[in-house]
Amino acid sequence: MGALEGKVAIVTGAGRGIGRGEAVALAGEGATVIVNDLGTALDGRSETSQAQATVDEIVAGGGKAVASTDDVASWDGARALVRHTIDEFGRLDILVNNAGVLRDQMSFKMDEEAWDTVVRVHLKGHFAPVRFAGEHWRERSKAGDPVRATVVNTVSEAGLYGGTGQANYAAAKAGIAGMTIAVARELQNYGVTVNAIAPRARTRMTETVLGDYGAPPQDGAFDEWDPDNIGPVVAWLAGDDAADVTGQVFVVFGGRLHLMEGWTMVSEIEQDDRWTVEAITARKTELLCGSTTSTRPCGTTRCSWWTTSVDTPGSHGAGTASSSPTRTVPVTQSRAGGTGNDFGAVHRPTTTTTPRYLTSIGRPPRGWHGSTEWGSMPQSASPTSACSGNAGCRARWPP
Repeated sequence: MGALEGKVAIVTGAGRGIGRGEAVALAGEGATVIVNDLGTALDGRSETSQAQATVDEIVAGGGKAVASTDDVASWDGARALVRHTIDEFGRLDILVNNAGVLRDQMSFKMDEEAWDTVVRVHLKGHFAPVRFAGEHWRERSKAGDPVRATVVNTVSEAGLYGGTGQANYAAAKAGIAGMTIAVARELQNYGVTVNAIAPRARTRMTETVLGDYGAPPQDGAFDEWDPDNIGPVVAWLAGDDAADVTGQVFVVFGGRLHLMEGWTMVSEIEQDDRWTVEAITARKTELLCGSTTSTRPCGTTRCSWWTTSVDTPGSHGAGTASSSPTRTVPVTQSRAGGTGNDFGAVHRPTTTTTPRYLTSIGRPPRGWHGSTEWGSMPQSASPTSACSGNAGCRARWPP
């Protein structure tokens, strides 16, 4: 018996890619899945929905599924999806929000339609199903019916770190992350967990950026960019073992699962009176030099360190983790080549180790500084001595 036997799940945007993999994974654990897909190209044009293809795949594998083409970015469509699910199957236990589109443009060239479409499909398309599913679960709970339900939203590292050329997408995904935390607090008393994942995978949205780097390996090795890697994590979040996990955001990439943390205070200045422009100017360095953002107005260089396992060098500075012990090595990041938001071409350090490649397709970890190269610093050096007089010491990774 699967971990989700007898449960009923809705997965939006499940006609292809990550959503399809999530629907198949949930069905594989015994859930009945409503495969929702409106049938929309990346640029927003209508096309034939792939929902039935996913349903056919699930049924052929011995699972249970039905197709839905409701527009979840509308109140009426989201309400209909939730209501039809409950009417047909008598319950709703799992809601996975995955539907999305792209309209990438630089902020100074973005038109209103590109902004509205992306925010509508992503942010509203996540909230609307949550609104009506949450209403259903609250009513059940207040009626004395024990509820164990879950919501899994889909964010992106573009929303966690920012992404150049897609302010609309970054804003929508950041909004979903914030909404996840807020709704988790609202629904926790009714037996509902609400979490979000930021998946890295090869999809229609990422294949143009990934290029050959995200292609399946030719030697039969583990394909870390396979969109089917995401589904098992969603199935775990939907299961009873994760009943105490809520309000969290996870990055999922291949065999790696990262628990993320939101905004935190990194520095502070204080005085016993109202601030003036002159007073802030006088303490600007004190305030901003504790920041890990890529823009550093104080004009100083900071050296941070990252403990990592030793990797076997691979393409783009990536590698396969070995059994060697962890070492502390200086870290910087290079914007060497690539197009768009591709930070894939990373310079290797001159030390004997290769830090693990942790960036997604152009979503550098918080605080990484562009246009630098790996510092030529001895592995045994302390942060202070390594930074002293060393032009290569420009790491911004938070210690």
